[in-house]
Amino acid sequence: MHSEAAFDGHNEAAIDGHSEAAIDGHSEAAFDGHSEAAFDGHSESAFDGHSEAAIDRHSEATYDGHSEAAFDGYSKAAFDGHIEAAFDRHSESAFDGHSESAFDGHSESAFDCHSEAAIDGHSEATYDVHNEAAIDGTAAIDGHSEVAFDGHSESAFDRHSEAAIDRHGEATYDGHSEAAFDGHSEAAFDGPSESAFDGHSECAFDGHSEAAIDGHSVATYDVPSEAVFDGHSEAAIDGHSESAFDGHSEAAIDGHSEATYDGHSEAAIDGHSEATYDGHSEAVFDG
Repeated sequence: MHSEAAFDGHNEAAIDGHSEAAIDGHSEAAFDGHSEAAFDGHSESAFDGHSEAAIDRHSEATYDGHSEAAFDGYSKAAFDGHIEAAFDRHSESAFDGHSESAFDGHSESAFDCHSEAAIDGHSEATYDVHNEAAIDGTAAIDGHSEVAFDGHSESAFDRHSEAAIDRHGEATYDGHSEAAFDGHSEAAFDGPSESAFDGHSECAFDGHSEAAIDGHSVATYDVPSEAVFDGHSEAAIDGHSESAFDGHSEAAIDGHSEATYDGHSEAAIDGHSEATYDGHSEAVFDG
């Protein structure tokens, strides 16, 4: 179980704990915690926790819980639940860390957790979780103060204090203290207190209905149903039902240590050591 073992949560995905393992919640996506693994909810997106990681579903990194969403840490990835939406599992928003996607339902995206935040993937997009965070190519995004978010270099993404997200080097993602989300080293997705798309308390994010991302307790993120994403306790990220992803306790997709990933129930996956993966129950796959 070191190179290209096959494991399918639904079809024939392959998964490797170290090199080019593939994992599919639905077809043949690849997931590698260390090099250039792909992760696809539907086809062949790529996600790499160490080098040029990107959730690429087809060409320019896609992350799809269901069809062809894109999420790219470097160029023009989009996070789409269905077409080109970003953080939208149902309609058509886009998120680009570098060029022209970015929380866009169609063109120059609007994302408002509370009021009128706009996010443009290219020039001077604004993002307001609660008040007036701005996001740009060097983008400034602040749920509460003055964090910066850059899709390319050392962007900062701070909900409250000093969290940073860097698409290229050692980005840190902190909901409150020091959670790191790094495409390069030991990134952790953590939101001890009021992280997770919350500038301060319980900002809501709905791609279509009522999904909420709360950085403190039971933030929810809904693709079509009730996936939960919490920066502190039992956050879940679900392409369809209730998979878990926790950056603080024991769920985490870590490109190096013991990240956990669940396509459906409680499978864990680690790109380097003894990750477990369960497409449906609790199968173990160790790289």
